Amino acid sequence: MSIKGIDVSSYQGTIDWAKAAAAGVQFAILKVIRRDRNPDKQFENNWAGATEACVPIQGVYNYSYAATVAKAKRDAQAVISVLGGRTPMVWLDVENDVQKNIGQMLTEIINAYGAIITAAGCRFGVYTGLGFYNSYIRPYADQITYPFWIAHYPGSVSMSISADPADDRRPEIVHDLYGWQYSSKGSVSGISGNVDLDELYVAVETEEAASAAVSYTVRSGDTLLAIAKKYGTTVSAIMALNSSIMDANRIYVNQVIRVK
Repeated sequence: MSIKGIDVSSYQGTIDWAKAAAAGVQFAILKVIRRDRNPDKQFENNWAGATEACVPIQGVYNYSYAATVAKAKRDAQAVISVLGGRTPMVWLDVENDVQKNIGQMLTEIINAYGAIITAAGCRFGVYTGLGFYNSYIRPYADQITYPFWIAHYPGSVSMSISADPADDRRPEIVHDLYGWQYSSKGSVSGISGNVDLDELYVAVETEEAASAAVSYTVRSGDTLLAIAKKYGTTVSAIMALNSSIMDANRIYVNQVIRVK
């Protein structure tokens, strides 16, 4: 089962979120900062508008120009600063030319960025296109444990949010597929021009629910059973909470998992 939503930035201008909600938008992902690390010009307006229209804000995204770990860390810190205590999921958008052909450095960038985001209490994931994933991420897949949101467009024609993408065109990746951006030419009431359309394969967690969540950083020697006993829960419950980032029942040192 999937839920449908949109990802937006200042490119979409002023959005009538009430109309978008009525058209079937079930979640939103908002661009948070620009290249200069200042907030996207519509970020606060979109946050307020979506919230008022009761459209869940699944997350925010940062289009990355980072080719070094140092820059990735500065960008992550800028995102946390702009969020100002809000805790949506943060998506790092890696697809820029400067991130091609840098080998394992890209995994170091992703993991360094993710460590700062999760330390601030936010969940973290990676967005990229299917071609970029296969060329520059898949060779190092075992070094990245975060979930992925993948762009892959079955066609180039305009699509209404009420239309379903062809299921057999859903991208296949080594990691768990958290979401699929299936069109860049979406048509949604309340938005002028094109907008990206997305499917998610997990429930959208509200910020209120996230604030009540309990996370744990895996240490050397930990087992899922021991962690479950420590927090008065079960292995199956922990696995359900972390289905998008956990490969079967495997956990990794320094991996941040939800326990409640």
